[in-house]
Amino acid sequence: MGSAVKLAAALLFWILAFAMFLHVSSLKFSDVDFQDNIIKLNGKEYEVVPESYFPSTYDALLETKNLFFDYRYPFLMGDLVVTTGGYRGNLVNSRLADHHLYTEIPVNTSGAFYVIHPIAANSEIAEKIRNLKQGRMVWITGIEVYKVNMEDGRYWIDDGCHTLLVTEVVQ
Repeated sequence: MGSAVKLAAALLFWILAFAMFLHVSSLKFSDVDFQDNIIKLNGKEYEVVPESYFPSTYDALLETKNLFFDYRYPFLMGDLVVTTGGYRGNLVNSRLADHHLYTEIPVNTSGAFYVIHPIAANSEIAEKIRNLKQGRMVWITGIEVYKVNMEDGRYWIDDGCHTLLVTEVVQ
């Protein structure tokens, strides 16, 4: 009986993984739109609470691009890690997991590193974010987001990173 349960569990895992793959690949951000502090995406609305209405710009090296679908927060495109100054190319043993960066910080280094959780302001911006190449300089501008309220009462709150409603991307 133990091997039958393991086989059933493995089969269920692969079925769910394949279903998630189909769901992720079907999300194109093709109908995303932002107006009046409301993101409209795939037929749903999300209220954006900005930290400030002044745009932030990151002119930095794109170290890591980890785009994925998070069913809990479908408006997020994933995570980007960008670095400036002495941190460029010097993040050691770094990895992203559940929207957090884990890395060894080089000592006596000037510059900065940022974890950006991009929210595309429209479908053109979403496509530009998808086409970013790691290891190249990038210029990303947008509005820093404090909180995103969802229709069902849940919310995303920025917790020390940079949730960014991206309005411009150049690479």
